[in-house]
Amino acid sequence: MRIRDAAIVVFLSVAAAGCGMLGFGSKTDAKPVAPAPPTFVNRLWRVTPPSDVAEGTLYAFFPDNTLLITPAAGPSRIGRWAMRGDQLLLIEEGFMTPADVVELNATRFALRQQTASGIVNITMTPAAERGLMGALKR
Repeated sequence: MRIRDAAIVVFLSVAAAGCGMLGFGSKTDAKPVAPAPPTFVNRLWRVTPPSDVAEGTLYAFFPDNTLLITPAAGPSRIGRWAMRGDQLLLIEEGFMTPADVVELNATRFALRQQTASGIVNITMTPAAERGLMGALKR
């Protein structure tokens, strides 16, 4: 009986070691941690002076890289956004334009967009005081 008990202990030890329970055996590669999204994501931003875009236009950057632009007057537009290094890429109506993030903090988001017709400066502040849905309903 003692041989059988010893055999069971050896078997369980080998099985535990083989599956990594004791820190031995095969280990799976750790999955890379996704980088934190930029701080402008999941916030609603309202264009304010000084800007080359109409004051009151709303920008929403979603985590799935969807961009929603709601002008003060006119229909909303849906586009895409992406980061390339420190540069923000805005994709609207099939055109991709790079934008430098000039300033980004809790109270201000300023971009310098490089369009085909020249530089477009966009200054925004959080539009959360009315809530996301209230600001989009206007």
